[in-house]
Parts: sequence; structure tokens; C-alpha cells
Amino acid sequence: MSQKTLFTKSALAVAVALISTQAWSAGFQLNEFSSSGLGRAYSGEGAIADDAGNVSRNPALITMFDRPTFSAGAVYIDPDVNISGTSPSGRSLKADNIAPTAWVPNMHFVAPINDQFGWGASITSNYGLATEFNDTYAGGSVGVQLTLKP
Repeated sequence: MSQKTLFTKSALAVAVALISTQAWSAGFQLNEFSSSGLGRAYSGEGAIADDAGNVSRNPALITMFDRPTFSAGAVYIDPDVNISGTSPSGRSLKADNIAPTAWVPNMHFVAPINDQFGWGASITSNYGLATEFNDTYAGGSVGVQLTLKP
């Protein structure tokens, strides 16, 4: 492989990695996958094996459980999203309560087979964000409703 090809591939790999980091940091993902995790702000989710819900983030934790474990819960999201501003034509862009409330359910099960193997299953959601503006919103020609789905 030539030096130029190696540099080009390396630069492309770095660019893709940086772009994907920015996409995730924009917040287009729900993090409410476990009620106990929410209680500690999801810190240590990759290493703490106190709840079956953590296995949905790090499947290697299955080996840390010594008995079957079940976890279920629901997180209620009640956003208060209000925006304001002025369009280039001078119209008001004020809109209140554009994000609806939602329940995000989760259910997880882990069962060890022996000290080195186990199995588990999770039902949860990473996506489901939505916003909806009223019909008279000045930005309506751009978009009135937005829903993110996997």
C-alpha cells in the first residue's frame, strides 16, 4: 500500500469517526433504558452488574450475574420545549410545547448458565423522539412534524 493511499484511508477513517461522534452528541437518542440506571444518571453502566437492564448496554455483564434476574420499568418523559425567534421575513417563530409527553417502557432478563456463560433478552427503545408545530407556525413550509425512528 502506498504512502498516499494509507494517508487517504486514514484521513477518511478519522473524518467518519468525528462525524459520527457529532451525530450522537446531537442527542438524537433516548437514553431511558433502565429505571435504576436513570437513578444514577447512567454512570458506570458498562461495568455495574446490579440490574439486568445494564446488559442492554454491555452484554459481557451477563457473566457477572449468579442467578436469574428480571428488571422492568417505564420512564415518563415530559419535555417543556419552547422556541422563539424571527424569520428572515420578520414573522415570529415563537412556538410553545412542541414536544409531546411519552412513556418509554423497558424490560430485561438475564439467566446464567454457568460461571462463564449466560443468556439474556431486553426490550427497550433508543428512538422515539418527536416534535410537532401548530399549523400556523411560520416555519411550516420547512416542516411541521418531525419523528425520529430507527
